[in-house]
Amino acid sequence: MLAEDKQLLWRFSATTLGMALPFVMVGRGVMFALIAVGILTGLAATKGESLRVTVRLMLQSWMLLAIVALLLVTLLSAAIGINVDMAFHKWMEIVAVVFGSGLLFFTLREMPGQYVEILMKALAISAFAMMGLAVLDALLGDARLSAALHGTKKSLTPYRLNSFSAALSVLLPYIWARLMIKSREGEPFAQRVVFPGILFTIFTLVLCGGRAGWVGAFVAGVLFIWLLAAHHRVVLHGREWLAGLAALATGVVAYGFANGWQFMAERITVLHEGGRGPMSGRLEVWQAAISHLGNDIWLGIGLQNYRFLNGAVDMHPHNWLIQMLLETGLIGTAIFFAVLGMIGWRFYQFSRNNIYGVAALSSLAAFLVTGLANTSIVNVWWLTFFAFTSILGWRVAWGGPDVATRRRKRLLPRRALVPTGARKK
Repeated sequence: MLAEDKQLLWRFSATTLGMALPFVMVGRGVMFALIAVGILTGLAATKGESLRVTVRLMLQSWMLLAIVALLLVTLLSAAIGINVDMAFHKWMEIVAVVFGSGLLFFTLREMPGQYVEILMKALAISAFAMMGLAVLDALLGDARLSAALHGTKKSLTPYRLNSFSAALSVLLPYIWARLMIKSREGEPFAQRVVFPGILFTIFTLVLCGGRAGWVGAFVAGVLFIWLLAAHHRVVLHGREWLAGLAALATGVVAYGFANGWQFMAERITVLHEGGRGPMSGRLEVWQAAISHLGNDIWLGIGLQNYRFLNGAVDMHPHNWLIQMLLETGLIGTAIFFAVLGMIGWRFYQFSRNNIYGVAALSSLAAFLVTGLANTSIVNVWWLTFFAFTSILGWRVAWGGPDVATRRRKRLLPRRALVPTGARKK
């Protein structure tokens, strides 16, 4: 393959992969299509090259062993579950996500660093574009625009942007890190937009209205700021704090303007919302799920089988911890915690060396906190967010044993790989 063709394929792969997750707002099918195209073009660019190092890295990984063990446990729980067909169908979807994640790992592992930079740039640009559409949708209240973005069933409903706020809570740490890194590198445009850009993300997140996304982003933001101060000597001053609070308050006012002041007050104070009960009825759902936790304590009742229980409320528990305990039992939950522990520990190590590591750990925290009141943990689009952002965080934040060689090749941003204190010395 000619070098020019490979460069074109890598550029196209990086661009489509970078656009994929933010485009979930205009349709989950669009997100999956962009991911698939990005992976296929990336794999095509590696044609004829040796992938033995990447294969060996995967086969020798404890992470792969833990994921295989989790798949086996969930398969067993499906076989003895309440509804075998439903559990097995959901298990097959998870296998598809795992397989796609493996292909994504190959793609990003082989992708040259300059194209990873293009991916992160595409991620930031497309995220701001989608946030702009979200702001227009929320404030204009135009039926045609809302139907085009969310479909006729969700058009102009006050909950239409809730899932996008959950997606934003996971993506924003990477966008913040991108802006800060490029600003530190002296890029004039980034230096001008880094502060107003971050304020705009706060405003948009609040305006979208998902409480799970609000709490997840808050935890991610606190962790992001703390890690920056602890490891990268970045400290916010009074002006930054006041501007952030102003963006938060402006978002609340805009949310009330868009959806009504009473509805806004009910959402913020966690009161009854048109008969749905506190927390949009989440407390009732959790109580129903918790009452059945002892049905099969070791292997659970099977994936997505909560809906078949007597007294079940809604289609799933709206809480990943309760769902894992109920549907995969103590064994499945313990293995899943092992996976999370390996990812979290690796990201914490990365966070001490570069800002993308801070973003990776903050994004993981946002996913876990948001998932305590969001959709099902095995919902394919939400699980894809977890897999994609975890692999992306590993790729952009990884130092590795060959870090000196990769710095000389400019595979990753130079300043993002060296602690601030070390550069000053």
